Amino acid sequence: MAKKVYTTGEVARLIGVNINTVIKWFDDGKIGGFKLPFSNERRISAGQLHSFMVRHKIPMDLLNEDTPMRRTDERVSVKDEVSFKFINGKTFGPYQGHLSNVSRGGAKIRVADDKPLSIPSHDFDVDLQVSHGKLAGAAWTGKVMHFQPETTNQFIGMQFLDLEVNEAKRLDRFLNAVVEKP
Repeated sequence: MAKKVYTTGEVARLIGVNINTVIKWFDDGKIGGFKLPFSNERRISAGQLHSFMVRHKIPMDLLNEDTPMRRTDERVSVKDEVSFKFINGKTFGPYQGHLSNVSRGGAKIRVADDKPLSIPSHDFDVDLQVSHGKLAGAAWTGKVMHFQPETTNQFIGMQFLDLEVNEAKRLDRFLNAVVEKP
């Protein structure tokens, strides 16, 4: 029998994001569901999850797996300097940072500023320019998937959207060169 209701933790594992991201989506009305009576626990129906996944082009085959999403693209550590902006009707930034890692599907950015970023609490895109390093000159756009604050740093997970053909080829060449090294 198919699952009818998911916890926020189950949804997070299925689509490969932090549980706090799913809670934020729920609280902001991005994904529908309900709270259990007399508690703060949230539940998301299979129908609501399906609608959310369709709207955001998340592969449906993740619902057929018994295990959490596993990244199929190998991540490569990078320390290139970047400049990035958040976009959602308005533009926020530019901010400075460094790539932490990159894969064919996205990148992780370490924010350079010691102050935590304050950005809107709704969906936004990111426009990233690599200014110095092995990928200097690269320009990527995508969706911010999560924020990951740590003790002394703040990280942003970015999923690439529609990389231009030349950018995709350049990224593939870079990743293949790094991964094939002994």
